[in-house]
Amino acid sequence: MILVLLGLPVKAHSARPPTWVKEQINYVSSHAPVPSSDQVGWTILSSEIHVALNEQGRLSFTYRKIWRLNDLKEQSLSILLPYDDTQQALSGPMVWVQKRRSWKNQKLKGQSVDVPDLSGPLVTGGRRLVISTDAVAPGRVVAASWTLTDRLEFPSTRVFSPLETLSVERFKVTADSNVRLFYNPVDGAVRDVTTGGLELWGLPSASPADARADAWRRSPLDAFPIVTVMRGDVAKQSWPDLALRVRALFDQALLEEADHGGPDYPNLAHELSGHLESRDEKIAALTAFVQSLTYRNIAWGAGAYTPDHPTEVLRTMSADCKAKTLLLHGLLEQIGVASTPVLVRLDQQYLAYSGPPTVSIFNHVVLAIHDGVMPEESTRLKQGPGRGSVLIDATDPIALLGATPYGLLGSEGLWLGEGGGLFKIEVSTPPSQQHARLTVDMDGFEKARFRLEITGGAELVRLVGQHVDAASGRLTNRSRRIIQQRFSMTVSGLVPDEIMYMAADQFLASPASLVMSGYIDLPAARLSGDRYAVGGLLKALAVSLDIPLEGYDDFSRWSDEEAGPDFRSARCCSAKQTRLLGEVELNVPEGWQVESWPRFEDISADWVEASVSSPESGARWTIKVEGHSGDFGDQSQAARRRDMNQIAKVLRGRVILTSTVP
Repeated sequence: MILVLLGLPVKAHSARPPTWVKEQINYVSSHAPVPSSDQVGWTILSSEIHVALNEQGRLSFTYRKIWRLNDLKEQSLSILLPYDDTQQALSGPMVWVQKRRSWKNQKLKGQSVDVPDLSGPLVTGGRRLVISTDAVAPGRVVAASWTLTDRLEFPSTRVFSPLETLSVERFKVTADSNVRLFYNPVDGAVRDVTTGGLELWGLPSASPADARADAWRRSPLDAFPIVTVMRGDVAKQSWPDLALRVRALFDQALLEEADHGGPDYPNLAHELSGHLESRDEKIAALTAFVQSLTYRNIAWGAGAYTPDHPTEVLRTMSADCKAKTLLLHGLLEQIGVASTPVLVRLDQQYLAYSGPPTVSIFNHVVLAIHDGVMPEESTRLKQGPGRGSVLIDATDPIALLGATPYGLLGSEGLWLGEGGGLFKIEVSTPPSQQHARLTVDMDGFEKARFRLEITGGAELVRLVGQHVDAASGRLTNRSRRIIQQRFSMTVSGLVPDEIMYMAADQFLASPASLVMSGYIDLPAARLSGDRYAVGGLLKALAVSLDIPLEGYDDFSRWSDEEAGPDFRSARCCSAKQTRLLGEVELNVPEGWQVESWPRFEDISADWVEASVSSPESGARWTIKVEGHSGDFGDQSQAARRRDMNQIAKVLRGRVILTSTVP
């Protein structure tokens, strides 16, 4: 991660760089073309990682990187090193900056900063060291080296990717003889690269458009090779064994809690649910309480896999997904409801992973509740060790019992219980996750009264829900700005004068919803004396269902949207299943009728199914879209782009009205 930061205390003095700096620069120059000076910004000429075991058997990672400035003006280079100083030891870093024919050695003394999660009002316990250089002249290079060593034993193999915000000319990873390396390429079988390591050239950056042959197969975040680091015999590694080791961390946290006089679970569970009669209501009440706690992101060090004790969660009223899941598991146990934690992932970065068992491919934890829950059989897991259970996300404040947590259908989970192992997350009948209904009453051909109701997992509903005043339940100024920004770029004439947000109701199993009403511009083109083409109606529907009106022709737009810091899922052909239902009801002025609606032939493909129904009577128009999960191999990207652009085209289309007056 590269940022320009000013005013950091940096010491510098003249020094010769280590021999590896010049060796790597010369090696890159002789094996690959060095970026020309007319390119913008920084490029990583070489990135080397060496993995070793120390005397205590802890993994250590030594990084050696060289940057070159390709800009036409001087710039400062700032390097952020993510690490947890309570769980990892840092040696270095040392930085060398080229100054004409000489070099200067720069070293930052103990300067660390707390880094909050930038995607929302969250709390974080992470730290990152910041190294910042003086201004560097165009064409000059900066070299740095540092070592991170684990203080605690990681519970499984480690996975990392040479994922950078900058393009990388050369990437190499090596390891000591007692450490195994496996390479899991984007396409192809996993291979052992322990001997000689792995060397790759010309890796694209995460942000700009990349040159992959098939930009639809996976998101840019999955365009990079995956390297697995492990100790011991790979033949002795298994997903069930890994599940038991990770579950032991959860069980140990509860045992230590009891030993230290932790929270009084029976009393807490009774206070939260004792006044309720049914088992379902009690489960819903305990779930809602845990979901209401502030989310705290811990993404590295031991905090990446060891949950906080419930005492700490209740003391701070905040937790990450692991600790929230552990707390809910403990509370449910007190009312006689059995549950099991499940490791899952909320993105598709490791969709094609087939390497040794590791927890590194997961980035989230949910809870499987086994009995006493309200959903029908169609919403329960239909395979794996948790067959018949219901998943609930203790982190997501709008997740509901009976609705599979957002973004998990079609992906894999790791069951942390008896018979634990990998299983595919599927239910018999996936729920409709997003529903939008637009009603428009036309008085003329310039403005119309509208009512728009958005229900379920739509991104707009989720964003607004994060900015609702907790005390009053009312929308904040921030939430209103979010709504305005979402519609201003595509439906410029939509002006809501009344907005209501309704939170998810665990007792009624109803999802969160957002209802708006107001006025909308209707740009109308007169086709003839008695025929008008009215546009803009369906654009509001597209925004509500997270379907981009611009389509998918521009790969750079795809990459910018999907590889950013708020990345959750690709909009098409990903590891997600998204069921969409959009409805439009148009009430036309007296003396007019709907002649035609935008439509297309039904789409039925491996990656998406979609249909449009025109009204046989009245003026209700319906679109259904269901994205499928999977890795579609060499199937045509052109076909996938065509299908999604058909849907986007329909939502850009116009309604033709004709006069009924003779």
